Amino acid sequence: MSLRLSRKPSASPWKMFNARVALTQEEKTPMLRIDPPPYDKLPENFQAPVRAYVDRGEDPGDTILALLTNNLLDACCRLQPELLPRIKEIVLWLHWEVPSRCWGSSARVETWMRHAGRSGLDEMGQPLKEA
Repeated sequence: MSLRLSRKPSASPWKMFNARVALTQEEKTPMLRIDPPPYDKLPENFQAPVRAYVDRGEDPGDTILALLTNNLLDACCRLQPELLPRIKEIVLWLHWEVPSRCWGSSARVETWMRHAGRSGLDEMGQPLKEA
């Protein structure tokens, strides 16, 4: 005796995803993060230099520059002893809160500074001037 299971044809599970959603022009345009990072989560003496670097591309100093270029050994040697236990917190803050195009390598940092940080970008994240 053979048991045959029959299944009724059902609607495609993908049909519910086929509905089109009307997007506004703002939603269609990929934007660079508009809201500023929460600088108050950084140590006090890092807040102003990091803000100046992200917003205007100003040189943040050797310690922060070492962190931005992923030179952890140099950063640890330059960091104030009381901030050494917070190094992981600072690096994770950079990873999650600042635009990825402004840190991670020397080339990215140099480009960010050359284009005057966030102020040198248009709403699409493209440089306003060629340097």
